[in-house]
Amino acid sequence: MKALSMQNLFLMKYSKKNHGREHSLLFFFFLCLFFIGSSFLFAQQGVDNLKNDAMNQMRQQRFGEAIDLLNKFISARPRVVDGYLLRGECYEKRGQLEYAVLDYRSALKVAPNDGRVRNNLSRAETVWYAQLRKKIEGHQREIAINPSIPINYLEIGKCHKHMGEWMLAEQWYDEYIKRQEPSADEVIRYTEILARNNHIEKGEKILKKFVEKYPNDHRLWSRYGYFQLWLGKKKQAAEDFRTALKLRPYFKEAEDGLEQAEDRAYIYTYFDTTKNHKKLLEGQKKPQEYAIDRYYKSLKKNPSDLDTRYSLVKELIAVDRLEEAYEQLQIIGTGEVDSTKFVPLWDTVNARRDKQIEANSEASMAAYEKDPDNKDNVKRAAQAYARQLNYEDACRVLKKFLEGKAETEHHDFRYMLAQYSAWNFQFEGAIEQLNYLLAKEPNNLDYQLLRAQVAVWTTTDPDLANQYLDNVLAANPKNLAALVAKSTLLVRDRKFPEGLEKIEAARKIDPTNKAVENAQNFYDVRLALEEDVKNFEILSDARKIAESGDCKASQAKYEEYFSKIKQPSKIEMMEYADVIGCAGDWNKSKDIYKNLLNEEYDYDVALQLAKATMWSGDSTGALPLFDKLVKEDTTNFDAKLFMAEDLEKLQDRDKARGLLENLLTTTVDTVKRDVVTKRLGWLNASAASGGGSFWSSLSTFPSYVRLVPTGFHYSDNMNLRVSNLGLQIELGLIQYLGVGASVKRTYLKGTANSGTGVYTQYLTNLPGDYSVNTSMTTFKWHVFLYPHPNLYAAAGFGTLSYQGLSRRNVMDGIIRYEKKNKALLMLTYEKSDAVSFLYSSRLVNYGTQYGSRFNAENYVVTYEYHPSQVLKIFGHYQYLSLSDGNQGNDIILKIGRKLSDEVTGGYEYNMTNYSRNSGLYYAPQHFEAHSIWGEYEYPYDEEWTMTVGGKLGYVPSSDFIIKELNGRVMYKPSDRFVLSATAAIGESSREDTSYKYVSGFFSIYYTMF
Repeated sequence: MKALSMQNLFLMKYSKKNHGREHSLLFFFFLCLFFIGSSFLFAQQGVDNLKNDAMNQMRQQRFGEAIDLLNKFISARPRVVDGYLLRGECYEKRGQLEYAVLDYRSALKVAPNDGRVRNNLSRAETVWYAQLRKKIEGHQREIAINPSIPINYLEIGKCHKHMGEWMLAEQWYDEYIKRQEPSADEVIRYTEILARNNHIEKGEKILKKFVEKYPNDHRLWSRYGYFQLWLGKKKQAAEDFRTALKLRPYFKEAEDGLEQAEDRAYIYTYFDTTKNHKKLLEGQKKPQEYAIDRYYKSLKKNPSDLDTRYSLVKELIAVDRLEEAYEQLQIIGTGEVDSTKFVPLWDTVNARRDKQIEANSEASMAAYEKDPDNKDNVKRAAQAYARQLNYEDACRVLKKFLEGKAETEHHDFRYMLAQYSAWNFQFEGAIEQLNYLLAKEPNNLDYQLLRAQVAVWTTTDPDLANQYLDNVLAANPKNLAALVAKSTLLVRDRKFPEGLEKIEAARKIDPTNKAVENAQNFYDVRLALEEDVKNFEILSDARKIAESGDCKASQAKYEEYFSKIKQPSKIEMMEYADVIGCAGDWNKSKDIYKNLLNEEYDYDVALQLAKATMWSGDSTGALPLFDKLVKEDTTNFDAKLFMAEDLEKLQDRDKARGLLENLLTTTVDTVKRDVVTKRLGWLNASAASGGGSFWSSLSTFPSYVRLVPTGFHYSDNMNLRVSNLGLQIELGLIQYLGVGASVKRTYLKGTANSGTGVYTQYLTNLPGDYSVNTSMTTFKWHVFLYPHPNLYAAAGFGTLSYQGLSRRNVMDGIIRYEKKNKALLMLTYEKSDAVSFLYSSRLVNYGTQYGSRFNAENYVVTYEYHPSQVLKIFGHYQYLSLSDGNQGNDIILKIGRKLSDEVTGGYEYNMTNYSRNSGLYYAPQHFEAHSIWGEYEYPYDEEWTMTVGGKLGYVPSSDFIIKELNGRVMYKPSDRFVLSATAAIGESSREDTSYKYVSGFFSIYYTMF
């Protein structure tokens, strides 16, 4: 009281002495208030005038001017809903619906309960989304016509992004990026989608690539920093943010990210002057229950009680339990990050906690540096690094300690290493440690839980994860980590009720746990997409069934799909109409196409209607439809092709032939040219067989003429030279049947000796070395069959004329089935002179000297199979039966894999085995070779293709290395002319000596007409 009186006395004296001065100060103070208030009032009136002026401009339909005024109004009054509403209406009137929707959404954030905002937003979104759906359909139609244009995929992805369909947006962006490298702007948009879908690791990999490609784009560096930050890589994130700020100083997004990455914030400190006073009032009384325990109990009953949680935080800070305080603030921070009550506590806890961690870490590091072999020092140092989220150094410390240690020791350290490796996204290292630990202690539930979590995080080994999580939950049903991981697996398997059950069980244990919140978010997203996923699966099934040819079943699936959705797209309706027609109801199919055309004319739909009309049997009704389409687009291949088919059905073959010949001269695409060529063949065959008689088909003989010149050369280091030239001519009776003839001249030159073996007795009168120079001519008649586009068969019969010997009959046959780039099977038979198959100077001379020749029958099976786009299997089996009683088998097996678009390589096994040796020709027994092979295919352009290859192998029986270099070239300037040539040079083993050879072959297929 005395102090108070002295203070009053001082004020009274001061007021008397300065009475006049006080009046002057008061007058000046009120004058300032008057001017400030007037300025504020005039400023507010000016802002209101902006809105009124904008409304006047809107009434005069001057929406651009109104938008300029409203931009200023919104800048001055960002919390007033009218600005966003009016500007949204302006954009809507101008047809800029995207901007209108953005403004209405902003208005909804300001006034979430305003009915006007909700109505405007709903109206604008409905119209805009309808436009986006139509845009999607248009681009899907473009994709159906030409799937290689990237922009169509990008635009569809943007549309889904605008509508908030994030998963679909990501899928279409993925398709776009497969076809074209995106710009920096598109990468920014793409990573926004990935962030929405929580695909952070995927986004980080993409950003890593593009910051290297666009190193001067501050936006990419900043976005890369955030993705690193979300993955827990704070050090790297901080570097990325600094790079962004070097490129563009004061870039707010990067500044905010850098603060988060460095765990720094503004520290607010205060001193509570009432603290001692409260202690005096409370006296020395102690509470009945410790406050922290009381608050924990209360929060367990009511987790949403923020006041109690704040009180708990303060108590924890008071006793230096900073880690617990930090955890509690993280729970509070979900919705209180901007609260004036939260921020000072957050800053205080972080500052003191950082100092505490730093101090503990320094102590741990110092102890570790002093004695790095001490187990306690190692553990504390690793834990110190881990508390700083520096898992890289934590793993380094543990690995260094474990070096040289017996594997049976220190399982606790290996488990720590597995944990920190997993948390640092080094999953392979974590799996390696955990697999080892589980092999030693298979029933350890801690090991099982972490191994299951890694499987969940990497979306691998789901069966193993389920097994281990079930084991953990059987032992401890309240294990929160196991419940969260199990829920994720169940939701991925689309077992939503079971997944939600696990999430609810986890929430009961700890309702504020971030992992539980993340699991709930994952569940919500997947559940929201589930209906779309199920519907798309039905549509996919319908399409797959249609491809298999079961149109009735496909029709039922399409109808099931349509019953699940609101409005099918035009593409889906066109697919449905096609399936219905395939199922036999072309009239219903035509009705669908007509309805689509009534809604909006589309050339493709009109073409489908014309085809459906023709296939329904109404060729007369289809003809004017095709005629209109051909006149509308004179370059459309399909319209002309199907019009030709319709004309053929109407027996107007001359017009049909004219259309097809026109297509043949104007079409460049080789596949389309093949289709036209086949169609012309069918047309000619149909015309030829008009009377139903086979002989009448000869009126158009030949329907085609094909010439096939061939050449071959072979030489070796044993002075053998074999060459031949041949010509084959093929004349088409009808499209699928041809006849022809061939002639081939073969020259054999070489030097041989009398040799050894079973035929030595016939060669004793010859000198030690003798020359061979002879020739033979083969003439054959042929029949060619083409019963199916993938099937070919032929047979040949003729004679072989040999210099100095009598003629002999020869024959051959072939059946070949090929599915391009998928499978090949070829069966070949040939009966001829043995020298045609066994290139041997001794064998040639034997026949010349003694007038006796060996016959041979050769059977060959060749197959090729492509199980996938990258794998190829090739097989060759040859059986040779000789009239001297000998028999030979030759097997080649090759397995190859595509290593890139141009390079293929693999393994080759080769085995040759004859029933006995021979002195006249090379007839090895049990010859085996193992080789690796490779080839490089270089597509020079559309006409030229070149391949270079080789192999390197080993012959175990003779301990010999074999090698070969080969090449192949093909020149195809048109479908009528194909030239191919192959060559090889190599070295093998023959009779335990080196055998070198050179070979070459060429052929030309020329179809004259």
